[in-house]
Parts: sequence; structure tokens; C-alpha cells
Amino acid sequence: MFGGTGTRARLVALATLLAAPAVVAPGASVMPPGPAAPDAPALRLWQPRTTFFVADATVFETSLRAPRRGALHGVVAEYDVSALAGRVRLRDLAPGCAASPGRVRCVLRPAGPDRDVLPFTMTAPGGGAGGYAGTVTARFTSPAFAPVTHTARVHLGRPDFRLRVHRRTTVPAIDGSTAPPLTPAFVNTGAPAPGPVVLRVSVHGSRLAPDHANCAYSPDGREAACTLPGPPLPGQAYETDAPLRALGAVRGEYAYAVTPLDTAPGGSGTREATWTHGTGPALGLKPVGADTLDRDRGYGEPGRMPFETDAAPPARGFLATPPTLRGRVGQEITIPLAYATNVRVDLPEGVSFRPPELHTHPSEETYCGTPGARTTGCGGDRTYLRVRIDRRVEGAAGRIRGPAGLEEPLSVEYTGIAATPDDVLAADATPTRPRTGPLTWAALAATAAAGAATTVMALRRRTRRP
Repeated sequence: MFGGTGTRARLVALATLLAAPAVVAPGASVMPPGPAAPDAPALRLWQPRTTFFVADATVFETSLRAPRRGALHGVVAEYDVSALAGRVRLRDLAPGCAASPGRVRCVLRPAGPDRDVLPFTMTAPGGGAGGYAGTVTARFTSPAFAPVTHTARVHLGRPDFRLRVHRRTTVPAIDGSTAPPLTPAFVNTGAPAPGPVVLRVSVHGSRLAPDHANCAYSPDGREAACTLPGPPLPGQAYETDAPLRALGAVRGEYAYAVTPLDTAPGGSGTREATWTHGTGPALGLKPVGADTLDRDRGYGEPGRMPFETDAAPPARGFLATPPTLRGRVGQEITIPLAYATNVRVDLPEGVSFRPPELHTHPSEETYCGTPGARTTGCGGDRTYLRVRIDRRVEGAAGRIRGPAGLEEPLSVEYTGIAATPDDVLAADATPTRPRTGPLTWAALAATAAAGAATTVMALRRRTRRP
């Protein structure tokens, strides 16, 4: 059809060449794409970082998006790294990237509407002295879209903020529903921060009072991002000069984190850019002793403070329907645990974790628990709990612990007679994926064989009758 073996071989070779990914060696030249039309929409960067801290090895990363959900084809990324000369070393160039003095140029492989671009890794030779190192300017061009440019600062060393440990707090109720205030505190145990810092606070089960002008509050009031003066001195502990308050709650939990301001996302997609600022005095910092951060160590967690008031009723559940492990002794059961928040699972007595082996289930599924353990953390989309009912224990009950001290019972309901060793089908009342493992087929085969034997015996009895 194609004129002989030689022709087919040439076609195969040509197809292989066209399908091969483009890899450009350092120093190689790359043909630039043609210019985009004057009215073409521009490429977009998704929440680009404004500052990179180089401690050991730091990947320079940018998230690129095509406008109007188009495809990213023919994109060339050019990086001006001349300002880093002598202070930062580049290594691990990605395929398709070519390096020349002060510049890195990359031809990106075709992709869908978005992709992460990781052209190189930055290191500091010999550890390097801390402080500002320079800037990297990235420019992305495409024949289909207008170009986009972004400049990021590079600092040597990385700040590391250690947070105050808070114990669970119970306070007298005022008007029936007033939460205790939160006073965040931290100390930088790493490299100097280049400027102000951002305190991000969230509250579960309540909303934050919009008390401070330098804090941006989310529309639902559950989060706040406060820009605090800086730079904080390394080794010096600070706490806020005024507390943050939750409103209208009798039980909940605060959580907070501190980051340098320059690491906050700077793209148009940043959530905080659309939040509303408070109207009261600006929130500031005051120095405190570092020992004040650890007074409650052993009684709580850093950066988290559960709370309740005396008016709080007994803790009610946080699940619409508490799960039940329903099955026979010896049976393996799978139940979904796709909660929006992480939870901890304590197994009932007589039940053990039986997660499936790796590569025996879809990679996007997560199974909680380790064989031999009695408790595990779970949570997230497509998360499952797979257990085995080992023996019957009357009254056995575990629990699922959620946020702010809420918990649900994890009960066991025994059905039927004890299961055979091959009977590992999931309980009929629990949602689960169909299983086609070897034990399932063995159980089906055993069932089929038993049915056939019963049929043969019935036929024999029928033929013996007069």
C-alpha cells in the first residue's frame, strides 16, 4: 500500500520525529514565535509570587493561563537573571530551556488552558550571606496571545515564624454568646524578613469582628489578612497590640499563620484584593518575651485556639448522618470520608484498618489508616475508610473527631453469621466502588459452585421419586 518496507520505515521515522518532545541544550538557539495580532487577548499569570527566598534549593515557579480557556501553544518564556550574577546559581534547567549569560530562554511544550512553568532551580553558592539578591523578570510570548511580563525579587535565606501555643479556652458567657479574644504571637527564627509581614487568621463556627483598618475581611467574615509593620527582628518575639474577636459564637476555633508580605500572591486572582477592610484602629505589634509563646506547650497547638463559653450546650455532631460500620464478622467494609475538613478516626474495638495495597485502586482515591494502628487522620475529596470487622464486641464504638472539639460516634452493626475468609465484599448499605480483586472472584466462584451443587442434588432427588 505504501510502496514497500523502506517507505513504511521512513514514515515511522518521520512520525517518531514529529511526536518527540522538544529539548533544547544549554546555549542552543530557538526560533521565536510570530507576533500576536494587535487586538489579541493577553496571556495571564495566576497569583504570581512577588518574592522568592533561596535557602537550599528553590524552584522558580510561575502559573501561566491562556485567556478565554484557550490552549497554550507556541509559548516562549524569557528570563532576565542578570541581577543575580555572583549571588545566586541556576541549575536543573528544564527540557526546552537554553541558558546564556544573564538570560534563560525556554520553549514550552503545548498544553491546555493552564500550566505551571518551572524553568530552573536557584541555589546560593556556599550558603551565601542573607539579604536581597536581585530580581528576575519573566516575559511570556505566544503567536496567539499578547505577551505578559512579571518581575519577582529574590532574597537569600528564608524567614521561619514560630507561633504561640494556645490551650483550649473557656470563658463566662456574656449575653449568651461571646467568644474569647485571640492575641496572636510569633518569633522569626530564620533569616530576616525583608519588610512587613502578613497575619492570616481564620475562625471556625463564627465570624471575625471587622475591628482593624489594616485587615482585609472575607465576605463571610471567617477569614482576615492583616498587614503588620516590619521587618520583625530575628529572634525577637512579638504579639499583636490588640486582640482579634469572634462574634456570635459559643464554640469554635481560631487558626492563624504569619508570612512575609512579599510572599503574598500578587496576581489579579488574589482573594484578599476583593475583601473589605475594617474600620477601627490599625493592628500593630509589640515585643514580648519568647517564653510567652511556649507557656501552654503540651496543652495545645501552635497557631490554633479552640474555645467555648459557659453557655455552650453539649457538643452536637458535625455530620448530617453519622457513619455505621455494618457487616458480618470477618467482612471488610468501605465507607466514604469525603469531608471538607480533616478529621481523626478512632476505631471501635474489634475493628482494624485494612487499606488496599498501592496500585490496586485509582490514584485519585485516598484510603485512611495503617494496619495495626487504632487511630488515623482523614479528610479531603475521594477519601475512604476501609476496615475489617475482626470479632464481635458488644457495645463497641469508635469516634470521628472534627474541628473545634466536635465529634461523632462510629458504631458497629453486626449482621448475619460470621463471614468466610473469602467474603470481603463491602457492606450492602455503604457506598463503595465495585471491587474485582482476587478475593471477590473467589467468593463469587464459591457461591456459584455451591449453587451448582445444590441444583445437582435437587435433580437427583427428583429422578429417584416414583
